[in-house]
Amino acid sequence: MTFKQLLYFSIIAEEKNFTKASERLYTAQPALSQSISQLEKELEVALLLRTPKGVQLTCAGELLYKYSKKTLQERNSIIRNLSSLSDTYGELSICVKTAPAIISQLIIDFQIKYPNITIHVVTQKTDYPDLIVSSCKDYQNEYTYHYLKKEPYYLLLPKVHPLAVNDKFQISDLEHETLILEADLEFNDVFLHYCRAAGFNPAAMKVCPSWMLIPKMILVYQGCSALLQDATKNLPPEISVKPFVEDITRTVWLASIKNEYEPKAVCLFREYIIENFAKVYDNLNKLD
Repeated sequence: MTFKQLLYFSIIAEEKNFTKASERLYTAQPALSQSISQLEKELEVALLLRTPKGVQLTCAGELLYKYSKKTLQERNSIIRNLSSLSDTYGELSICVKTAPAIISQLIIDFQIKYPNITIHVVTQKTDYPDLIVSSCKDYQNEYTYHYLKKEPYYLLLPKVHPLAVNDKFQISDLEHETLILEADLEFNDVFLHYCRAAGFNPAAMKVCPSWMLIPKMILVYQGCSALLQDATKNLPPEISVKPFVEDITRTVWLASIKNEYEPKAVCLFREYIIENFAKVYDNLNKLD
């Protein structure tokens, strides 16, 4: 008998349905069925009765459920108490789809405080990392989302562009301009949503493989671009940066994978990001 078997059994007992338990545990149903069969074989007693409406606990199942909950609670208590007596350690993974400069600084600061926690940065959300920093909530079944901050977009255009004499812009001013966007679907989708909400699609668009090349493309095509504040630093002197009149922003979300028994390292870094993101963002993005 293992803790994992007791956990599986407890969740099935609570949900009274293998499908719901499978979704809650992120575990395939055959694996749950096999685990329960092995547990029943070891204990030499039936624990569940399968019915058309789901599952019911036998008398033995009711008794085991009480012991399982108590055992799992004691296990978690032991882990918490022992962890508090030693240095915090562990590892976690994070996918950064937006605000990379801010997250990089947070990782540096966090690892100074917790040197025994290893952080792996992955490139794809489909790797199902522990944490995701993103501007869209596209994995809501698997992740819990926490609001971090709204990032404003700024308009970039050549200083010789006819529109550059204006101090502020409405997004509708871009209707007949060549718009240069980064090859990032999240970034493009959010900004193009604002364009469509204003009643137009850009007359022409150029896609840039990296936001770092956008200034050069602006000068080559004499076009315009919209970048977030942290990408408007150290631009060529030939480029102007202008604010929008409207509230043109992108929301930054921190997603944490749903896990009833979340590792302490993940919990610590999640709370550290939530607490410090806005402060680090403001420090790194003070306008000159």
